[in-house]
Amino acid sequence: MKKYYLSLFLVLSFWAFAVFQKPAVPELLIAQNSTLPTNTPNAVSNAGSGIEQNINTQVPLSENKVATPVKMKPPVVVTKPTPKSTPAPIPTPTPVILPKGQYKDGTYDGNAVENNYGTIQVAAVISNGKLVDVKFLQYPNHGNSMQVNSYALPILKSEAIAAQSANIDAVSGASETSPAFIESLGSALAMAKN
Repeated sequence: MKKYYLSLFLVLSFWAFAVFQKPAVPELLIAQNSTLPTNTPNAVSNAGSGIEQNINTQVPLSENKVATPVKMKPPVVVTKPTPKSTPAPIPTPTPVILPKGQYKDGTYDGNAVENNYGTIQVAAVISNGKLVDVKFLQYPNHGNSMQVNSYALPILKSEAIAAQSANIDAVSGASETSPAFIESLGSALAMAKN
């Protein structure tokens, strides 16, 4: 309950301060006239007697200068400019250190593998420790095998290079060629292992 009264007291105190605060007294400017006419009636109270007097006098000033009241300008509200968002600094790229390849550089001939349509033998070409090419040393190129191999062998080669191993999927429609290719490439890569 004490907190409630204290909060109420603080709120009322700030409100009273804001309402009863007096404005600042305006400063006087000096103009080019020699006298200040004061023909406006000023109400002067005589110690609470309620008697008002009009004062009509001229106040002389030195050397052509007249004091003139300044109009009060409304207070200028100065707002800070909103800070512009600065873009995040672009990080400096760090050099990528590639792991050493898993194979020794060179060309390695795989085993010749027989299937129902003929023999398949490949050679693995290794550069910078990576499998970069697969060369076909032997493959069936007669009858139906020619059509199947012209379709399947390029797919098997690209998948092996992408996988960097002989652990690839068989190509649909090349049920004899795919396992023979995988076996021959596997034996070549085994020789190339570090």
